[in-house]
Amino acid sequence: MAKVLSDLDDIKARWKRYNESLYEDKDSTQHTDSASTETADSFDQHTATTIDEVCDARRRLPRGKAAGYDNLPAELLYLDSSVIERLFCTVCNKIFDNDAWPKDWRRSVFVTIPKVTGTMKC
Repeated sequence: MAKVLSDLDDIKARWKRYNESLYEDKDSTQHTDSASTETADSFDQHTATTIDEVCDARRRLPRGKAAGYDNLPAELLYLDSSVIERLFCTVCNKIFDNDAWPKDWRRSVFVTIPKVTGTMKC
């Protein structure tokens, strides 16, 4: 049974762990424990993003999820994959070359769904 959190610090810590888990690369066998402790210096050594990397990332996107902040569903990435792949390679490489993430890409919106008061089991 899951523990009900009531302390604000415990709730914040749990949300932090949850959000970090969203960005873990569970499918990659290329990463080691030392890769997870990257420093800013490693971004200076960035090689160009390839179409194969974009294809791999696109394949791992979950389907049927709600649209994000931009109201664009992930399924749009599959409409004309060769055009999208080249576009994303260009965008990703410009981001790394200029060292500037688009403001919209840094925004996250969390929608909490209230539970029925007093319910402990799902």
